[in-house]
Amino acid sequence: HKLWKGLGLAAVIYGATFLLGAALGSKDTIQPLRGVFTAGAVAGQAAERASFRKIKTIADLDRELASARAAGKPVMLDFYADWCTYCKQMERQTFSDPKVAGLMSEMTLLQADVTRQDDADKALQDHIGIPAPPAMIFWTPGGEEIRHLRLLGFKGPEPFAQHLNEALSF
Repeated sequence: HKLWKGLGLAAVIYGATFLLGAALGSKDTIQPLRGVFTAGAVAGQAAERASFRKIKTIADLDRELASARAAGKPVMLDFYADWCTYCKQMERQTFSDPKVAGLMSEMTLLQADVTRQDDADKALQDHIGIPAPPAMIFWTPGGEEIRHLRLLGFKGPEPFAQHLNEALSF
């Protein structure tokens, strides 16, 4: 009887923290209050998200690639979805790493949020040729895709930094 009461209490507490985290803008289901009460963490997350230019369609991608080509900057396209646990892990662990963030600042960063999987999302995924997020696609400053550097799935900070160094060497 005490075991069930204890489990019930734990579920109520977790539910309350989950609701509080959701009300304060957290999307993390495992640690719903992570970064909610520290202004620096929230500001860091906002700055991190602001560095990605959002795209939705193939036309958006073509426009952004042309703009980056004109500026002579390499491009990284990140396919993301809210339901993708590895995408969230990439944001939390990899993209927030100072070394990775420094390397990414040298690139034009695009992000396609394919959470809804509507027709535009599917068309963009088919156009690039990726089955599901997370996926990172890289282009040279001249606008050529670096096909052998395509990444599917999670990469930790150190291997991802090595990958970015290789992408920046073109």
